[in-house]
Amino acid sequence: MRANLLRRVRKRLTDTHHWARYALARDKVGDRVSDPNDQEAVSWCLNGALAKEWPAMKTTNRGTFSFPRSAPEAKQLDILCQLASKMIHEREPDLITTRGWSTIQVNNELGHAAVLELLDQAIQEYDLPEDAVHPPRGIPAPT
Repeated sequence: MRANLLRRVRKRLTDTHHWARYALARDKVGDRVSDPNDQEAVSWCLNGALAKEWPAMKTTNRGTFSFPRSAPEAKQLDILCQLASKMIHEREPDLITTRGWSTIQVNNELGHAAVLELLDQAIQEYDLPEDAVHPPRGIPAPT
């Protein structure tokens, strides 16, 4: 199985002109757009891009999200969140992170390069064959 959702998000955010900080999405003059699917949106944060590429994912105005746990994309998001928590813990140990906030913190605190690195790591891990030995992710996801 391939990480198609994460690949689409990475493609959307590759160009820094299509990446945003401190907002789910922004319009062409840089103003906040509350709905990542709004036609005026031209740049997105990581969570905004996820919502844009996967309409079943619902975002709040604070940038956190929920999604159908039974959907095939859920595993991609689980891996992404776990790796984001690990990245924040390693690079900004003074930041307290919880599930759902870790992707926001990578986006807003660590920046564009970290977002792309995180997506690359998640894609690589998700694309491993089911019988492959998965490398340790570090911090387990909170329950």
